[in-house]
Amino acid sequence: MVLPKYDMEEKPCQVFTVGDPMEKPWRDIPGIGLHFPLEHAVCINGVIYYRASNKLRGSTFFLVSFDVRSEKFNHVKAPEILMDHPCTLINYQGKLGFMCCKKGVEIWVMEDAKKKQDWSKIIFYEMEGLENWRIAGVTHGGEIVFINGMLKTYDRLYVFYYDPKRNSMRDVEVEGTMVKDVEGESKHYLRVWAVPNLVENTMRL
Repeated sequence: MVLPKYDMEEKPCQVFTVGDPMEKPWRDIPGIGLHFPLEHAVCINGVIYYRASNKLRGSTFFLVSFDVRSEKFNHVKAPEILMDHPCTLINYQGKLGFMCCKKGVEIWVMEDAKKKQDWSKIIFYEMEGLENWRIAGVTHGGEIVFINGMLKTYDRLYVFYYDPKRNSMRDVEVEGTMVKDVEGESKHYLRVWAVPNLVENTMRL
């Protein structure tokens, strides 16, 4: 699925289908009106969820879903906090969830994605220094992964795992990430991206 580039005119969305190269791979499909997708989309059970805005610089935020099978867009009911604060959509043990980090870690989960779309807040954990950390996702075991999104070249890279069931935190140092301090070399900031639950696939495409 490809959404049109930022433009103030409504345009159809396009879907690319992997298959017979003789057939037309790109197809236009109807959208849900002019909107601007934001970062951190998540795919669960064949449905892609993402936050969007009705204006280029943001005004009103809402949640959108795209069903890969039916190729249809829908608006998704969501709590107001998802619309009002910076949040990260996550796959929380097979359910759509989102995390907000302001004064603490707040996790909401949608219990019924097909019918009622009811949400419940399951966790609130107070954690200091959240402004320096970014949510990278959730492991298959339910641990929440935090990383330092901006890292200096001479800093050590740590990954923190928070287990909401045990209310415990553990950290892991990623070795080999430090750049040796060379005299006269300026110190740079590096942007760090993490991909939890990565599984290597040896099958050729």
